Amino acid sequence: MSFPPFTADEVRRMLMESEGATLPDGRKKGHAGERHVSITNAGLDWRMRYSGGTVAGIAMYTAFLTFKDQIRTAVEVLNSPQSRPELGRFLADRSRKQCDLKDIVLTNSVPIRMATAGGSHVYPEASFATMILHRMTGRTRSIHVQTIFARISVAGYDA
Repeated sequence: MSFPPFTADEVRRMLMESEGATLPDGRKKGHAGERHVSITNAGLDWRMRYSGGTVAGIAMYTAFLTFKDQIRTAVEVLNSPQSRPELGRFLADRSRKQCDLKDIVLTNSVPIRMATAGGSHVYPEASFATMILHRMTGRTRSIHVQTIFARISVAGYDA
């Protein structure tokens, strides 16, 4: 399915409409801002240690430095040639409720904060991003953003 490119204004609206909101079934709270922008380094470290990170084998938790960085990354993910086939199928098939855009290669790297078992650090060049979308009427392009996060390429951690 062909669809117009996503703009920064649309993506900003999508993220803001989704933040803290749940789907009609009460699940899949939008948390892109809470967990991937405004979280402190201490919060990232806590998530790594106590929220399933080291227990569940998650190698890292990440956060963007700014909301502007998150928007820019989301625009790139949504408009990426790597994402467009899957996103096109999702937009065309109204029965599909979820679209996972995983490990999208960023042509414009983004700085992030990252917590690993060794603590939180700033990394200037994250090169992959993942974005989880759900269908929700009444939203910009009928999309609810559950999350978007970026990560660096780390040997043994790439999916």
